[in-house]
Amino acid sequence: MSANTKAKTKRYRLGSPLIPVVLAALSVILLASAVFCKAAKIIVIGASRYSGEEIAQASGVQLGSSTLLLPSEKIAKAITDKFPYISQVIVKGSFSDTIEITVTEEVPKAFITVGGEFLLIDRFARGLEAVSQKPAGLVEVSGVTLTGTTPGKALMLDAAYAWQAQIILNVIAGLEANGIYGSVPIMSVGRRDAISFNYESRFTVIIRNGQNAEKDIATFLASLDQKPEEITSGVAEVTENNEVLYSVAR
Repeated sequence: MSANTKAKTKRYRLGSPLIPVVLAALSVILLASAVFCKAAKIIVIGASRYSGEEIAQASGVQLGSSTLLLPSEKIAKAITDKFPYISQVIVKGSFSDTIEITVTEEVPKAFITVGGEFLLIDRFARGLEAVSQKPAGLVEVSGVTLTGTTPGKALMLDAAYAWQAQIILNVIAGLEANGIYGSVPIMSVGRRDAISFNYESRFTVIIRNGQNAEKDIATFLASLDQKPEEITSGVAEVTENNEVLYSVAR
């Protein structure tokens, strides 16, 4: 047996008994921490629509429970199921007596008219809640084929129109990225090959590929200074070749 082989074998034989010892020590430390690190307070961060007390109660976390052995996924689900405007929950335990629950609350970005009510949706195309008054300052989305709604969950769409949710996301993100969200009162996703939106009540803009919404919207805006002067309103069609064809609405 070579010297190198002997050295490796020696190191292996000396080191291997340490592994269970280390694991046992870690287990003891964790167990001791779980026993002695008890929650005396729950801090909720990021909440504005809902109170910290409401969120802490919905979490199911009890004072006196371990601050380390936390069922984070279960806690997050309990909170998002109860509060539709909350899209993300991060639960953080510690070696102290405090549990931190950080939430991300969404704001409405658009709405869909459903049976005389108006379903508010967020940037993730989740339904937030239905309201009786038409919202001001939000983009209206038409042409959506809904099969149902559940507050705080993704839009329920017919299987043949499942693509609409992603298109809504893309267009809203594209409008915001290009700084014209407030200039678009309505968009239509009824046809996959002809997504459209109204710009400043002057142009109906048609984009052929909703997957490239941000780029297509930027192409349209860049073309405004190059369009024929006599066309002040009408239809602006962004082609797959990144050209913008203007025509007067009839």
